[in-house]
Amino acid sequence: MTRAARRVVLLFLISGAVSSAAAVEESTGEAFERARQLAFSGERDQARELCLEILSGRPDHWDARVLLGRLYAWDKEYGRAREELTRVVEAKPGYADARSALIDVELWSGNPDAALKLADDGLAIDRRDADFEFARARAFSHMKRYPESADAAERTLAIDPDHEPAKRLLRRVYDNILGTRATIEYEYESFDDDTDPWHLLQLEYHRAHDFGSLIYRLNLAQRFDDSGVQAEVDAYPAIRAGTYLYLNLGLSDSDLFPEFRVGAEAYQTFPRGWESSLGFRFLDFETNDVTILTGSVAKYRGNHWVQLRPYYVSEDGGDSFSGEVQYRLYFGGRYEWVGFTVGGGVDNEIDVVTLERDDLSALRLRLDLRKKIMNKLRLKAAVGYREQELSGGVTRGSWFVGLGFDRFF
Repeated sequence: MTRAARRVVLLFLISGAVSSAAAVEESTGEAFERARQLAFSGERDQARELCLEILSGRPDHWDARVLLGRLYAWDKEYGRAREELTRVVEAKPGYADARSALIDVELWSGNPDAALKLADDGLAIDRRDADFEFARARAFSHMKRYPESADAAERTLAIDPDHEPAKRLLRRVYDNILGTRATIEYEYESFDDDTDPWHLLQLEYHRAHDFGSLIYRLNLAQRFDDSGVQAEVDAYPAIRAGTYLYLNLGLSDSDLFPEFRVGAEAYQTFPRGWESSLGFRFLDFETNDVTILTGSVAKYRGNHWVQLRPYYVSEDGGDSFSGEVQYRLYFGGRYEWVGFTVGGGVDNEIDVVTLERDDLSALRLRLDLRKKIMNKLRLKAAVGYREQELSGGVTRGSWFVGLGFDRFF
């Protein structure tokens, strides 16, 4: 055979080998995609068999090995999952998906120390990886090291302001850090007519439980040369991740408050910082019953929060609408912020004190501040203006100021 002929044969064999390898690679890729589809459609046994078949011919198919590890983990076979995923992490330290999967295995199997070490090693490779920072927050939370968990969650949000799991974890962690607190708050309101100033003193005790939070409140008011007391309890039970309720019950024997009040509202969080709610309030006064239908749409964006809340009020004197918009800027975590509220329609104080029967419309502006002044002491301050249109076309304006303190335990 001539040299030229040998070159032709050699090129033909090389071309055939390359084509064969490409065909095998294409076939393996199709098999892996099929395994993924089976895994995420709930057919785990078939997905596992297909991954094992791929790995029998390609032991270094790391994507298939990671998927196999996750399948073991989903079926709570943590030892086998750890073995597969550790093999990938050791061979490919920068393979983020494999490291994240192994972190999940360690957390799910009760080894937060190992998960923390994996997350730290991941951040050593990429210090701006939000998922590894969040994994640190999860690990610290599992170890009940809540201040460190909060710090890691806040660093996660500094990297990725729209990281919803970090926002939810941060809320839970702060409830554990500051879950028990006592509050005293006083509000004074002065009018531009001959109405005597109004006074409102609120005492609260907030307690976090495994199912959610409970708030016990005592409202003491002085208005129209009269004084009264109302007792309330609020509950915020968690239903599932991202879903919780607001429940309220109040009693009073004073004309300044409803004799009986009850309320309920369901809240749901959504991706990209959205939250919405729908609920009602029922107020039973001595001479009138009031039903309020309400809801909200809110948006978190980094340190900013905006909420729109309408009210539909039904009472013996007729129906009416009102609404308010709230804005908050958080500057020190969940419990430190400055906020502004503007509301219009009927008096928005309806859910706190009595609804005056002669109110036709109202405008309300309010500025709030929450600021930590000591390690476990938070200042609460408010100032605002309210304008009410009374019967006969008379308008009454008032300024109010509030001051209070939260003591955390």
